[in-house]
Amino acid sequence: MSVRYVSEIVEGEYPLWQRVLFGLPDTYDAWRWFFSHDIAAGGGGGTEVVTITVHPDEYVAHCNASRVTRDMASFRNFARLKHSTQNGADRV
Repeated sequence: MSVRYVSEIVEGEYPLWQRVLFGLPDTYDAWRWFFSHDIAAGGGGGTEVVTITVHPDEYVAHCNASRVTRDMASFRNFARLKHSTQNGADRV
C-alpha cells in the first residue's frame, strides 16, 4: 500500500497563509472544500492518505533554507518532508 501525505492548514493561521502562499482560495471554507477533494482523490486504489498539519513559519523557514519556491507544489511536498523529519528518516 502506498502512502500520500497531504498538507493541512489550521483555520486560525489561514490569513497568514494567504500572505505566504499565492493562489489560496479567498476563504478557509473554500480551502477545506479543496482539501477534502484532495484527500478523496488521493485515497483511491488502496492509497492511504495521511494529513500533516503544516504551519506557515516552518514552511517559510524550509523554503528559505532550501531555496525552494513558495508555491503549491512545494507546499504539497512539504507534508511528506515534515513526516519524514518527524520520524527520523530525512532532514528537512
